[in-house]
Amino acid sequence: MKSRKQLVISAVAVLIIIVLGVWYFNSGTRAQQQFEKAIAALEPEAQTEVQEFLTKAETRWNDSRGSDTDLTGYIDAGRFYKMIGSVYGIDHGYQLAIDVYEEAIGAQGEGNALLYSAAASAYKSLEDHKTAHTYYERAKVLEPGNAQRYTDLASHLRYNFPETPVEDILAIYQEGIDRVVFGGDTILRDRARFYEDVAGDTVAAYQDWARLLIVFPGDGPITSEVLRLKAVLEAEGVEFEAEDVQE
Repeated sequence: MKSRKQLVISAVAVLIIIVLGVWYFNSGTRAQQQFEKAIAALEPEAQTEVQEFLTKAETRWNDSRGSDTDLTGYIDAGRFYKMIGSVYGIDHGYQLAIDVYEEAIGAQGEGNALLYSAAASAYKSLEDHKTAHTYYERAKVLEPGNAQRYTDLASHLRYNFPETPVEDILAIYQEGIDRVVFGGDTILRDRARFYEDVAGDTVAAYQDWARLLIVFPGDGPITSEVLRLKAVLEAEGVEFEAEDVQE
């Protein structure tokens, strides 16, 4: 037979569960009400478009539920929900996208880099930068051969964690350059801009653009960057190994 103390503890525990349940329900209800209010504030045409996105998202979400292999429905549903956030400025669209991605990750996608990357983007849109960082890291670990995993992570740290040491971000770029077979040029482009805009290393930026020009000879935008930085370095009297570039 339970003692009086045990009965009191059990009663308190049950009460806490009930209170939390009521709070969670009310919180969800308030969020839904705010979402509906935000939609109602849109122009009639926009309201119709949002409802179409919601219908498409729900349909695609249900398409993937119960499947052990097909994740495309989750990806599509999340994309439709995120469009509600990005196009119409309704943040709850990002939360709905997160709900989709988290369900997919929990049910069948713990090893899927695309799901983590997509979820990271939604968390970032809601300014949950710490979770976004964790998910971008996870995506990189799961898919180390994808250049975008490195540029996403480096960019996220650059813009949302400005206290991150320059060396740490450069290390991410270098890891990508060392490990990626195809698409490494996107990492070089990003790193070249980072060298110039953040690290203040114009020589290194020039060298990255010059490397890109070797891979893509005659490319107009790359050639322009090489010539621009070459002129900057020459004007500053900096010694560097110049490339022979034809305008």
